[in-house]
Amino acid sequence: MSLTSAIFLIAFSGGLILSLVRHPAFGLYTYVAIFYLHPPDRWWGEMLPDVRWSLLAAFVTLLSLWRAEAIPGRPGWLHNNSVRLFLLFVVWFWIQLPWALAPEEHMEAGILFTKYLLLVYLIYAVVQTEEIFGNVLLAHVLGCFFLGWIVFVTPESGRLDGRFDGVGGPGIDDANSLAMQLATGLLAASALILRGSMPIRLIALAVTPFIVNGMIQTMSRGPVLGLIFGGLVMLMLTPTRFRRVYYALGVLGLLILLRMAPDTFWERLGTISATVEQPEEVDMSTQTRLALVTAQLQMTFDHPFGSGHRGTAVLSPRYLGAEHMAKTEWGEALGTRSSHNTFLTVLAEQGVIGAMLFAGLLVTAFRQLRGLKALDRTGLPEGLGTYRAAVAGCLACVLMAGMFTDFLKAEVFVWFIGLQAALYDLAARSMTAAEPAAPAAPLPPPAPTKGPRRLAGAPPARGRR
Repeated sequence: MSLTSAIFLIAFSGGLILSLVRHPAFGLYTYVAIFYLHPPDRWWGEMLPDVRWSLLAAFVTLLSLWRAEAIPGRPGWLHNNSVRLFLLFVVWFWIQLPWALAPEEHMEAGILFTKYLLLVYLIYAVVQTEEIFGNVLLAHVLGCFFLGWIVFVTPESGRLDGRFDGVGGPGIDDANSLAMQLATGLLAASALILRGSMPIRLIALAVTPFIVNGMIQTMSRGPVLGLIFGGLVMLMLTPTRFRRVYYALGVLGLLILLRMAPDTFWERLGTISATVEQPEEVDMSTQTRLALVTAQLQMTFDHPFGSGHRGTAVLSPRYLGAEHMAKTEWGEALGTRSSHNTFLTVLAEQGVIGAMLFAGLLVTAFRQLRGLKALDRTGLPEGLGTYRAAVAGCLACVLMAGMFTDFLKAEVFVWFIGLQAALYDLAARSMTAAEPAAPAAPLPPPAPTKGPRRLAGAPPARGRR
């Protein structure tokens, strides 16, 4: 066993032990770290036993909750409307199983979303304080730094058509997903820079260039738009006192991007506007995405209750020409085409009911976050206000990037749904604690008496002469 493998085992075991004997938050931190480290994709992981590391971390965290001290009067996780809608979305997944066109893939997706539902519960149950909330964001940022570091030290090992495409990890082992994950890390890092302690601010600043470089090397266009859109949403919801600092951070990020990005990055980014300005220069990738929009809308009309997970790939030969079919890296035609848009994925594969549940989930989550903005005037702690902006920005980033890639199963989206529910509870409890105590009721005046009272056993008072 290598030294790296031994260090990993010690750290992993230590995190789970701390979860059991100190606080379940250590189990959640360990879970987030495992997501990024992901031993099966690392050279040092080959020397470790074949264990479901993430599942084990989640199970130990769940066990830790049974002995952890609960906050009296804290509402359950299903009291949050966005969590309820996510639960209904998962239930609808299982209801679709009898008519799913790809039943095996649909069942796998149903199991995955059921695990995601458990993950939302764990996040809500564990994140009970502002400190834990900030630590979860820090673990996410450090994980993105780890991915950026891999890109930095092995710039050529994961190249595919000039793009870095092989960093490894569950659900992020392609250029678009990797870039989206790193974009959310940048938004979370900006929140820590605004509100974290001085050591955390310095750490967030130090790792930002590596995360930016990782995004650049992916040459992915959608996540860049997601980062911009998420940054604008974050700007609208950040506490007013931090807006000038946030503008400065935006300028700093732009300067880093201008300094580090090669010409090929800007050339590829420029093809986003070519669809409207120069249609003759639209690449085949963009043409296929446009063709898929029409095809998936027609699929929805033909299958209003959805075709099930991966239904788009099954139906694509009936709705798309051969020129739009996917190909292997050796140029061989696969005969199918998967979805490239999260919203159209839900509409075509989960049907009208699934689309309504998904849209309701998004609207509810953003309405709750927007409602927390109004609490700034009544004393909401600035730390919670900053984290509110980070959660909204990261959710918006994933959704905008999902306009160009299917990110329905992106785990980072589930993280921030759980954090949004936890933050909503944190804000409510902080405002309750900040309310001034009601003044004590005045004592009633003493009852009038006709004359002085004589104590028992005392001699009678003599009158005046």
